[in-house]
Amino acid sequence: MPSIAATTRIRGDVTILDLALSASPGDGHESLVELVHRLEQQDRLKILLNCRHLRYINAEGLGEIVNAYLVARESGGELRMCCLQRQSDGIYKPFRFPFDLDSSEEESLRRFGAES
Repeated sequence: MPSIAATTRIRGDVTILDLALSASPGDGHESLVELVHRLEQQDRLKILLNCRHLRYINAEGLGEIVNAYLVARESGGELRMCCLQRQSDGIYKPFRFPFDLDSSEEESLRRFGAES
């Protein structure tokens, strides 16, 4: 079963994680929770999950995202999501998740009050 992989970018004080499906679990990618823990240790507490390249997300993937949110919040951080694809949007809408979902990366960065 595919897992979520993330590519990291920095924009001011916001860490952007570009999410995509990985071919298989255990292919060397750390989990989102592990990645958020590592970012926390580096005092990178504003985290944006960019879902533009995440074409599909299942319940397991959503669970991983929620757990990453909880880790960020426990450390005083903030986590937002943007660019959720229509295929994934259907699984997201019925639930009330604790994180914000923005339509674009720029909108998320504005809401974070990102430093340039």
